[in-house]
Amino acid sequence: MQKFLLAHLYIALTALATAGAAQAATPSFLCSKAGSWVEKTICAEQHLSAQDLELAAVHARMLRNPDPARRQQLQREQQHWWAERARCQAAPEPVTCLADMYAARIAELRRHRDYPGDTPASAPTLVQEFSVKSAGPGWTRRLSEYARAIHRCRKETPAMVTGVLTAWTEEPADAVGMLLRTHDDQHLRCVAGRRGERLISLQTHEGPLPAAEATLDLRTAPPPASCKPVPVMDATNQAFGWIVAPGC
Repeated sequence: MQKFLLAHLYIALTALATAGAAQAATPSFLCSKAGSWVEKTICAEQHLSAQDLELAAVHARMLRNPDPARRQQLQREQQHWWAERARCQAAPEPVTCLADMYAARIAELRRHRDYPGDTPASAPTLVQEFSVKSAGPGWTRRLSEYARAIHRCRKETPAMVTGVLTAWTEEPADAVGMLLRTHDDQHLRCVAGRRGERLISLQTHEGPLPAAEATLDLRTAPPPASCKPVPVMDATNQAFGWIVAPGC
């Protein structure tokens, strides 16, 4: 999954339910960046995409565990499971193999002693700089990891930044890239150190925009309800922005 880890964020299972039966299911990562056989197979099969998002939601709930050591162990176990999926490529029926693996893993986590149930948390758990009550798929799972880099890019941009369309890990891995939207509807490509210690580059974005599955809205006024906004809180439990549907 291009190592898109959950990073202790909640991905609401309701995001899948509210998508509607008429829309194609969306996995928990950006299909536009799918590179491995597993990723491409999941994106090509709607039922696998739905299972991938459901598993992300279930695992995110597991990470509500208050014990940091236990959370790290749960994350290591999930990373091992992610790697194991590749063996399905050699199976007689690869798609069925993946579907069975996902179904078994989802059931296993729901039976786990650390699983808190399917009810969303009543309040956000503060993780690093940000936390969310629920989040969209794709890059938003790494929002807390990207938080300091977003702060740096926002601070160094001359124009008012109103949103982050997408973000990704740059090489070397201690840098984060992102596409920013400004108040005058311009788009900038910014790269900053993961810890926000430095601005690496800032330039006008040329070319098409990615098909974002969720964006971070940084405007001061709350987005309309049609955008299905999800509040993003900072470490002082103050609203920082909103995760919103694409196009808002």
